[in-house]
This record gives sequence, C-alpha cells and structure tokens, in this order.
Amino acid sequence: MYECQVEILGLTGSYPDTPVRTRLCSYDIICGIPLFITAKSPTHGQIVGIQSDTDLTFAPTIELLKVAMWLCFPDFPKFTFDEHPSDSILVRSPRQLQWGTIAAIVRRVFSDSAGELTVRNPTNGYGQRTQNGGVSTVRLAGQAPSTDVLVQIWSHDDRQTGAAIASEARAHALFRRDIHVPTNLAKRLFGLLSTSPRLVQVAAHYYGRACMLVDQGFVEEAGLSLYLVYETIMKDFELLHGMRGKKQSLKRLKRAVRLPAGYYPWLDELWEARRRFLAHPDYWMFTDNQRINDPDGYCYDHFIALSLLLMKYARYRHQHPEEVELPDPYD
Repeated sequence: MYECQVEILGLTGSYPDTPVRTRLCSYDIICGIPLFITAKSPTHGQIVGIQSDTDLTFAPTIELLKVAMWLCFPDFPKFTFDEHPSDSILVRSPRQLQWGTIAAIVRRVFSDSAGELTVRNPTNGYGQRTQNGGVSTVRLAGQAPSTDVLVQIWSHDDRQTGAAIASEARAHALFRRDIHVPTNLAKRLFGLLSTSPRLVQVAAHYYGRACMLVDQGFVEEAGLSLYLVYETIMKDFELLHGMRGKKQSLKRLKRAVRLPAGYYPWLDELWEARRRFLAHPDYWMFTDNQRINDPDGYCYDHFIALSLLLMKYARYRHQHPEEVELPDPYD
C-alpha cells in the first residue's frame, strides 16, 4: 500500500507563494492553503517520488526542501514555515498516485463541509465513525474503481470536517507575495542536498534550525546553530582527507572551497563568538558589558557566508563522493 502524507500549514508562518514540486516531496498551495506532501512506498516505508522511485536521503525530505528554498535567498531567511502542523491527511492507495490525483483528493477533503469524511481527533476521540475505524474511502469522479483511496484526516482540536480544517488554515495563511521562489533553482538545490553525504545533510539540518530560530527571536541559539553548520562541514572535510584537528582542516578547507573575498573572515568571527560566549552563559547580561547584545557579530551578517559555504561544499562533495567513517558516538 502506497502512502502519501499531507501536512496542512497556515496557522503560524510566513509562506512563499510559489509551489516547488520534486520527486521526493513537494511544497504546494491548494485552495489557498500551504501544504507539504511526502510519498512513501509499501516497502518498509521507503520514501519514493510522486512520479518515480529514487534514492533514500538521511535527513527528512521536507527538512531538506525547506533548506533548499531558504538557500535561494542566501543573505537571510525570507519566509518561515509552521514547524509543527496541527492537521494532516494520510492518503493510502494500492498503487502509486500521480500528483494530480493527490491534489484532487486534497481538494475533495477541503470541500467536505458535511462531515462525510472521517476526522480522527486524538483529544476528543473520533468524529464520525466508519466501519473500518476512522478511514474513509474517496471515489474520485471520472476515475476507475481501481483508483479508490483511503483517507485519514488528523485534527488536533475540535474541528470535525475537512472544510473546517481548510477554513482555519486559510484564515491564518500569510504569504510573502513580494518574494517568488525560483522553482528550478530550489529543485536543483534540493537534488544536491538530498543526494549528499550524511554530514552535509547534518549541516543542512543545523542551517534549517538557524532559519527557524532567528524568526522566533532566539538569535543567540540561531547563531550557535550557524556555527554548527560550519563545524559539521569542517569535520566532514577533516574525515574525508584524513586530517587531525580543526585548524588544519579549516586551513585546507579555505583553499579547497573558495568563497568571495571577506566571507571566511565572517566565519572566523562566528568561530570566535562560539568560543568566547555562544556556548557559555553570559554572566554580564543586562549590563553595558553584555556580549550577546550585538547579533550582527554572530548571526544576522553570517547567513550569507554560511549559505554559500553549504552550497559550495555540497557541490565539492559531489566531486569527491568518497565515504567517510564517522567516529563512534560512544567513544
């Protein structure tokens, strides 16, 4: 049985108004509602493309897609995403579905104002029960019976119909209509990250955390996450070339992966900020000597340098695809 997970966004976040559809997952807008869509195959939950199979990634594909979209604007994250969507749709089918069929199913759910489909609410129990325990069958008009799919709708409050879920999400969806994501670039960056070695995807994870944290006002934590992007790339480069120590690794990294003039000094400043105060309590907080009261020195001005380094290093690793042996976490 193929499965497709649809995460309904909109309650928090500021979303791009440009869909980005890849083989592994998609960001889309249906009925004015931002969504993330991920498909899985019947074999051990393996992720597949909506159109065709492809290799597994280490990191969650949705996370990599977010990072790819952020990297299209490397100087600063231009939009945010709902980190914990409250509502979702699970679509199950005996055969792989095309994107258009999935979109039609989502529209069918969003138009359900009479409660014909089931909403499973973990807090208040089931909405309208069906014989097969909370799963509804959706028959799409004009389609053969073999295209019948099972749909399970999850809502984490008292909304009991698909139309109510859609109305709530649509009311809160805030789109950045002044910023359009270059779709082809986002797809290329997603393809680059999703086929990168594990530590590159780890670096992408910390980059995504920094983008989320800075929007939520956790600037110090965002700066620390940016540093972890830098350290992860240095560690991968060190293991790839059999070197010992960060200083030696960084010296060779700067020669191997070129950045525009002035960007590595910003990363050196970030490294120094981490060593001096980012990873330690600031005991001089709320005084004139406070060290974390200048976010330009460890966060805001460093996004573009880290963005360029992450993209360039991912390309570098595709040119040097050798596997690295990670240290034992228990050593």
